[in-house]
Amino acid sequence: MSGYVLPGPDDIVARTETGYVAVLRPNGTWTYSADQSSMRPAAQVEGFRGIPWGSERNSILATESQPPVDESADSLVFDVQMLDLSYVAVHGLNDGRLVRGSLIQTSRHSSDNHFLGDYDSIVQLLTRKYGAPQESNIYWIDDLYKDEPDSWGFAVAAGHHSRFTRWVLPDTEIIAGLHGDNHEISVIAEFQWRSAQASIQAARISRDLEQI
Repeated sequence: MSGYVLPGPDDIVARTETGYVAVLRPNGTWTYSADQSSMRPAAQVEGFRGIPWGSERNSILATESQPPVDESADSLVFDVQMLDLSYVAVHGLNDGRLVRGSLIQTSRHSSDNHFLGDYDSIVQLLTRKYGAPQESNIYWIDDLYKDEPDSWGFAVAAGHHSRFTRWVLPDTEIIAGLHGDNHEISVIAEFQWRSAQASIQAARISRDLEQI
């Protein structure tokens, strides 16, 4: 192949271990190429919502476009609109610095099956930004409705079915999840600063040891 058309907003891009790129189009056709220079996600500062890991509270407040709807010593929470849905963005702090983040969908639906589409949409959005995920898992704790797609949303709400997709960047781990319990469904994307996790855990253990 001498060239390829750049992926569109509804295309799905996957990369193989050998460096090739496959692009699946909405009409079912696909392209396959070894030339991925135009398709590689742009280099970016790792962090959450464009805010670098380790940023202080004041930097987060200055970067977000509106005041927080909730805040504490350990978090700043903002309302955001994404994929035509409502989310909250939770900036997790440790010693006043950004170490994790969560995007939690707050929009509700009359049909539980719609949440599966919401999850697929956020996975596709993350894939467009960060490339193909390292893991994509579907779990059935109870497979009573496994062969009934129209009931999959109900199965998620009951805690019988869940889905998770994971990306690992040089210094960030991202997990998108669809799960439920007690007839409530959650669609969430969690971001973790990998370099900070060991020191956070060590500090937590040190505090616990002081209580003994």
